[in-house]
Amino acid sequence: MKIKALTILLSALLACSLLVSGCGDDKKQESKPAAVTSIKIDTSTDEGKLQQKIADAVAALKTGHDSISEIQVAQSLSGDSTNVNVTVDLAHIDDPKIMLQECMDLTRTIAKAAYTSGSPYKIANVTTICRTSLTDTKNGKESMDKVYSYTLPAETVKGWNWDNIAAINLANVQGKGIFVHPVLQKK
Repeated sequence: MKIKALTILLSALLACSLLVSGCGDDKKQESKPAAVTSIKIDTSTDEGKLQQKIADAVAALKTGHDSISEIQVAQSLSGDSTNVNVTVDLAHIDDPKIMLQECMDLTRTIAKAAYTSGSPYKIANVTTICRTSLTDTKNGKESMDKVYSYTLPAETVKGWNWDNIAAINLANVQGKGIFVHPVLQKK
């Protein structure tokens, strides 16, 4: 119940900040709002520091379409490696190519943030999951569904130039668990 109240409060604060940001000089340049995260991050822990680095990297993209709904940092049973799973909810974008590009940008950004975080965890895999609102063609109901998933293992990103991350074409990379929903494959 407290989480729901906190989510409502954060939504109200975001709405107020967007309303206030619209006031004032109409001639100023418009900037996109930063990504919002609905998760609570405890930055006093190693896990929280890693989560915050990822959240900050996604916010720096300034797409205005992204909201992180979950960042999991899960150690293997043996404790010798860690998997990072990040779920991002996207606002609906009409152009499938633009939405797919945004998912790939998020994948590269999240991988860079995790693998260069300086975290004490030995990160084995970083998975980005993108969800968006889709309408069921049978019943007309909307729901949040996974439209994209991409896992970048540590051995794949070894030697990557993180300073030029935008130049990495994920279509040419051997990731794991790659899923692209048919809605993103429309021409």
